[in-house]
Amino acid sequence: MKPKEYLMTDIAPTVSVILGLRAPASSLGTPIPEITGDLAHCEKVALLVPDAFGWFAWRLWHTEMPFLSAAHERRSLLLRS
Repeated sequence: MKPKEYLMTDIAPTVSVILGLRAPASSLGTPIPEITGDLAHCEKVALLVPDAFGWFAWRLWHTEMPFLSAAHERRSLLLRS
């Protein structure tokens, strides 16, 4: 299953919501609802963002990474640059 896609410009507004801050004035994106929607029920938040780990590499090696595969099955997003 391919995850829902968002843009890299959505990261700053999303992190701003998590931290309870206003998004930077120069921010062009919008908060990612799959991340910010459940914050009222969370005590802690972890964002796993493996830099430069592309969709091709994921499809090729996901069976070798049981922890990431389990996290991916629960909730995963794809960021486009």
